[in-house]
Amino acid sequence: NKRLVKIQRAQVVSFKRASTSKELLLDATLKNALDTYDKSLKAMLAEVGSEPLAQIRGYLNHDMRFAATHSELLSLWFAAWGEVRVTNKYRLSLLPIDHKYRDEIADKLAKILNNEIEAKHRATMLDSFIYGVWLECHIDPEGYDLGEYLRIAESLVQLATKP
Repeated sequence: NKRLVKIQRAQVVSFKRASTSKELLLDATLKNALDTYDKSLKAMLAEVGSEPLAQIRGYLNHDMRFAATHSELLSLWFAAWGEVRVTNKYRLSLLPIDHKYRDEIADKLAKILNNEIEAKHRATMLDSFIYGVWLECHIDPEGYDLGEYLRIAESLVQLATKP
């Protein structure tokens, strides 16, 4: 019995080490992916200028193109979202970043609409569209039609910025 207890303890320790290593690897990989995304987004926004409508278009155009050019990161994020949902890591570390991007779009919409509440609603609509497109690209990368999604994004920008 003592030998069995020692084996079980060793297995628990080994499992905890593997879990910790997995979490550290996931954290580092997600940080790298977020850095790639953030750098790409900042470059796009710098390119389009500071006018709120141009910035909103920049966000959406960026994310449609990012899905097409970084499908491996979409796969990572969808896998991580599934994994971290269990560990609550997403809520603690990544959800605030997602909200930051949505809030930035809402701030730009508020400047156009002069209505913060409506701007938040419309920013959520645009953000939800992005999530849906990313899921579509993740599930069917060969069928992802960037041109079509850019046209849809422009239609949504027109709707979202209409007073």
